Amino acid sequence: MIGLSTENRIKILIVDDSVMTREGLNAILGNFSDFEIVGQASNGQIAVTMCSEYWPDVILMDISMPLMDGIQATALILKSHAKTQVIALTNVSSNEPIQNMLKAGAISYLDKNISIHELVTAIRQAYAGTSTLSLEATTALISTMHPQPELGHDLSQREREVLRLMAEGLNNNAIGTNLGISRSTVKNHLSNIFSKLGAANRVQAVAITLQYGLLVKSS
Repeated sequence: MIGLSTENRIKILIVDDSVMTREGLNAILGNFSDFEIVGQASNGQIAVTMCSEYWPDVILMDISMPLMDGIQATALILKSHAKTQVIALTNVSSNEPIQNMLKAGAISYLDKNISIHELVTAIRQAYAGTSTLSLEATTALISTMHPQPELGHDLSQREREVLRLMAEGLNNNAIGTNLGISRSTVKNHLSNIFSKLGAANRVQAVAITLQYGLLVKSS
């Protein structure tokens, strides 16, 4: 089978602080006739410099690296190499790094556990301008469109009053007397408070209240 000319190959830069990962990807992807591995970088700082020399079409970018992480490197690279496509290839799966990487301009976000076939397909799709996202990345994107409300956002004014008095150490009878409500009504409010805060008892409810500053926010 006749290989593609150098001009028609997808030029790939591999950026990862793991030598084993870089060498492994280099060996595997180098077997594909439409790929050309133009270089390897052990951190984002080196990747930025290499981009100006090799002008890769696609970069496989890890996130957690010394000196300069993948998020910073991606943002810097795409400022001067708009046609380059960055694929985040990482084990980082928490929402904030995923969101920041995509905001920086990465076209795809993949877990390192994907198969070679999936990676090869993602590289070709990125080169064509099509995104490929892991389940975690998709979930992170959805969360930006539908952000989780702050803890305690659904507490009523009366429930906040009960919570404040409970935090001050008052028992149910004292809370009822202070607010002019019955003991059973206090119990109902406490039940609602525990449910909304995900607390099992008074101690947990007070701890959560202090940790998140719920009473301060409501004032």
